Amino acid sequence: PSPPPAELLAGARFIGSALHVRDLEAQRRWYETLLGLQVVQIYERDGAVFEYLLQPPGGGAIVALMQSAQRPPGGNACSRLILQVPDAEALCEQLHARGVPTRLLVAGMACMVQDPEGNDIELYTSPPTSGA
Repeated sequence: PSPPPAELLAGARFIGSALHVRDLEAQRRWYETLLGLQVVQIYERDGAVFEYLLQPPGGGAIVALMQSAQRPPGGNACSRLILQVPDAEALCEQLHARGVPTRLLVAGMACMVQDPEGNDIELYTSPPTSGA
């Protein structure tokens, strides 16, 4: 099969990811407190919040946290979220000191952390560009 017409994909880009979570409020607090994300949109159904959209303070891709009673325990099957930060290793060390499960992937560049429900989040720092 051929791809859709180019005009239907003009400017297409991924803008974020969504995670189904069991404890919506606890997850929101974790992402706000430990990763500094900010709630940019709240969705309610029948007067109750069922989804938060969060974003880093400077903008960028969103993370949607959606309440789901059917979500099984453990990490989501989406593999991992990737959050670009100025110093992944330093942030990883700070989160580790606060009891967050962490694993160094690439020294000075990438570290894996887990939120309270076991979802993997890669903290990533772009390698320096060469001046050549």
